[in-house]
Amino acid sequence: RALDIGTGSGVLAIAAVLIGIKRAVGIDIDPCARDEAQKNIKLNGLEHRVNILDTGVEDIKETYSLITANLRYPTLKRLCSHIAGITEKKGAVVVSGIKSDEVEDLVNDFSKFYFTCIWKAVEKEWAGLVFT
Repeated sequence: RALDIGTGSGVLAIAAVLIGIKRAVGIDIDPCARDEAQKNIKLNGLEHRVNILDTGVEDIKETYSLITANLRYPTLKRLCSHIAGITEKKGAVVVSGIKSDEVEDLVNDFSKFYFTCIWKAVEKEWAGLVFT
């Protein structure tokens, strides 16, 4: 199972199931984003595999093998502990929306919860990271 935090258009939840994840949940507190995500899920015929919820991440208690989040650094830093608690033992966390000068701090934040950064890329001052 995958969880996309701040799902927006739903593209990361959709991508997760298209690459082999059985089920995905996208959460977003913005009703416009949830509506857009629902439309995109329907366009891709994935209503039976992707659910969009009006839930804050702090209310999520289930664990996931993959967590994605395209969020800014302050939000990721604040959520780091909770994300660690809902990631399955051999799971992965994929984050983006981080400025290149924030990468080192975020890697340090996640390493406090025994995550290892196994991949990073920077393009035009923006970064994406994968942790296991």
